[in-house]
Amino acid sequence: MKHLVSVNTLHEDDFIHKVYGSADLNASINVPDGMYNDFIGGATAGSSPCYDPAFYLSNTYTNDSWVGIGLTCTPSFLANESDVTIDETVSNPWSDNFQIETFFSGNSGPVDISMDGASSAGAWYLPNTSATNGFAGEDCKSVVMQITSEGAISWTLNAEIWVHGDENTKVILTQTYDGENMGSPVIEGCTNDNACNYYALATSDNGSCEFPETYYDCADVCLADADDDGICDELEVAGCQDDAACNYNANATDSGVDCVYATGCETCTGETDGTGGTNANDTDDDGVCDNEEIIGCQNDAACNYNAAATDAGTCDFTDGICETCSGETDGSGTVVDNDSDDDGVCNNDEVAGCEDSTACNYDAAATDGAACIYASGCDFCSGDTDGTGSVVDGDTDDDLVCDIDEIAGCQDITACNYNSLATDSDDSCQYCGCSPLTGLSPYSLTVEEYAIDSIAGHTTYRLYVNMDHPNDYLSAIYGEGTEHAFALTSTSTPNWYNDANFNAQYGTDLMPAILAVYPSAAFDSWFTFGADSANPDLNIASADAMGTFWTNFNAGNDVLVNDAGGFSIYNTRNCTLPPGVDGGSCDDNYPALGGDDGRVLMAQITSEGQISGEFSVQIIQNGIYEAGVFNAVHFAFDGEGTFSAADW
Repeated sequence: MKHLVSVNTLHEDDFIHKVYGSADLNASINVPDGMYNDFIGGATAGSSPCYDPAFYLSNTYTNDSWVGIGLTCTPSFLANESDVTIDETVSNPWSDNFQIETFFSGNSGPVDISMDGASSAGAWYLPNTSATNGFAGEDCKSVVMQITSEGAISWTLNAEIWVHGDENTKVILTQTYDGENMGSPVIEGCTNDNACNYYALATSDNGSCEFPETYYDCADVCLADADDDGICDELEVAGCQDDAACNYNANATDSGVDCVYATGCETCTGETDGTGGTNANDTDDDGVCDNEEIIGCQNDAACNYNAAATDAGTCDFTDGICETCSGETDGSGTVVDNDSDDDGVCNNDEVAGCEDSTACNYDAAATDGAACIYASGCDFCSGDTDGTGSVVDGDTDDDLVCDIDEIAGCQDITACNYNSLATDSDDSCQYCGCSPLTGLSPYSLTVEEYAIDSIAGHTTYRLYVNMDHPNDYLSAIYGEGTEHAFALTSTSTPNWYNDANFNAQYGTDLMPAILAVYPSAAFDSWFTFGADSANPDLNIASADAMGTFWTNFNAGNDVLVNDAGGFSIYNTRNCTLPPGVDGGSCDDNYPALGGDDGRVLMAQITSEGQISGEFSVQIIQNGIYEAGVFNAVHFAFDGEGTFSAADW
């Protein structure tokens, strides 16, 4: 047997929002003989398809058991219909009783649903509060549940109804069916027929009655409005309605009060509630409005005399000594001090100058102090005492050695007569035991400018080893013994620039993140094997028998390694030669290879002077890659240019 449960309403536009049970209003559904659930349908009416014999051979799914509001099958979205949403707790999943657990239709046994507490409360409701199926319609009736069972069923349900579709005007219908008879409905709502929301079917007053405001009916229309202006007679306010008047009342609804206007100097006091009046604005009754009065000094002997003043003000006079008047007669005149340092000597008689007898520009006649100039370091004063004295330069070559302390001699550490105490070069250097380079080696060294004044007053030089073949590989930079020494110097002190924020030894120490924080580090002095920034293909290290190379280099001091132990900077490859042969070979663009441009960057030196020096390099030549087989060449250079190499 199929049981349809419907809600009947008073008005066709009443909206059935939800059917529910709670701790306050219990609900129950009892089906002792179990209910039929079709595998095509679900727990809600909207989950069952609408019957169409052209597509379905059987209509058994129309007997499915479900809950809903105003629907018996799939909602029409074009008609703004909407299916209900199930509300249930974890401990009371009551909607499972309206669904079959297998793909076969049938009866799952007795059903006993209770919604009577916080943990068992439940409901089905329309989330779309404008859904057309939620309104009762012309028959004032809306189906809310279908149960198909072989035996009798019983239930108690509560329905929330929005009267005329207004969610603020609700009634609660409680109905019980015991399997044979309907109980008397309990309808909670407004039972006072004088209330605006009186509901004729309500059997229990729930305190929701709403009454019109005083002087208005339920349609918010005045009970008395003689002038038909929409304002109830009892609420009318008489007053001046001209907003240009001083006693204008913005709340006035009826005229009947004379308006007051400002004349002459008068202005309105500004109130807009009808209490406004006028301000006279001529306090001294002299016929000049207060805002046009000019207060000022009326004594023409005073410095601040104002010829246009209408009211007397204070006057300022000179002291008869140095002070004078500025001369204006419009009240802006001032007393001019003419003795700014208050020493009793008028400014015109002052003599400005340095008053410190130890300063180089000391002026014995000065009455007012001025900036003094002092000698420092090697400098000294010229000796004048009339303010014309000056600082005499005592270090004319700016080498931080006073002229009287200078020592002339050879300053080239590669020369045979090098004088470590010399502070000035006298062009006396002699080079013994050093024969000229033959120029027969295929390798050479190029020293070229890279940047000027990136570090103020400095030039950044880059040193390149020019290769004979693109596959020639630079493997070491070194010096050993007196014949093949590693020497580096410049004509400035210190010899070269080392960045104070990030002092790199190798070009590969310079990572983009460091340069972003310390951009000046890009011009630091360093050595490398073809790369001027971090490169994972290079593994650069050094060996220093005496342990002095980096100490001197990082301090900007002369570098000279001529002992037998020597010093070397070398790169350990992570790939094999020749390049580009197999997966383990070096890339054709490996930094330490000659490459397309035929040269390898080996150093960057930033200096205020001219750099010079000598060193050896180790080159693994193209095609000769056996272990221990390499070509060693020695370079000597002085300043910019390209310099030949001497083979060992």
